[in-house]
Amino acid sequence: MKPFLIVCLSVLVSMSEAQTGLLLDVCASLAPITAKLATYDATLQQLQLENAAMKEKLKTGFPEQHKVAFTASLGKIEGTGTSQKNLVFPNVFTNVGGAYSTTTGLFTAPVKGVYYFRFTVTDILEDRYMGIQMYRNEEKILWLSEYDNDKKRTYIASGATLTLERGDTVNLRLPGGGHQLFDDFNNHCMFSGFLLFPL
Repeated sequence: MKPFLIVCLSVLVSMSEAQTGLLLDVCASLAPITAKLATYDATLQQLQLENAAMKEKLKTGFPEQHKVAFTASLGKIEGTGTSQKNLVFPNVFTNVGGAYSTTTGLFTAPVKGVYYFRFTVTDILEDRYMGIQMYRNEEKILWLSEYDNDKKRTYIASGATLTLERGDTVNLRLPGGGHQLFDDFNNHCMFSGFLLFPL
């Protein structure tokens, strides 16, 4: 603001009294505008700093513990006798975050959040049922079954969005009573899941 006043004063020297009064009025009316511009400039600089920080944050993306996704296949025929059987999908295509275990067949939530799980299973039915169950810890989320006797492949596919606490597990189980699933190198039976967002 000081350079602006110096210019005004230098002009005053060579002006008449009427012109001088008019110029002083103009200078006085411009002073608040100049002050506002200085405030706007400071605000703009602050916004530019915040914008740069946000861009940097977007570059880094989710924290590592929030990057969770897996897909695995069964790859073999599985069947049960009279008791329920936990299914292990050993052929892993993706396991970002390492939350799915090919030893236990359990997905263990690394963070509290909302997750989505999906599966497809099949069997070649000949006068029998096929079935699949999804569990969160020991809570049964769903149980789907299908009966056929045409000796052709029958598929069951479904999914669920679940809220999980850190350490909660999700897995698929084969019901007892002689249920069976068919799979081979074509990966008919698949199990997938991923974190939608943390809570």
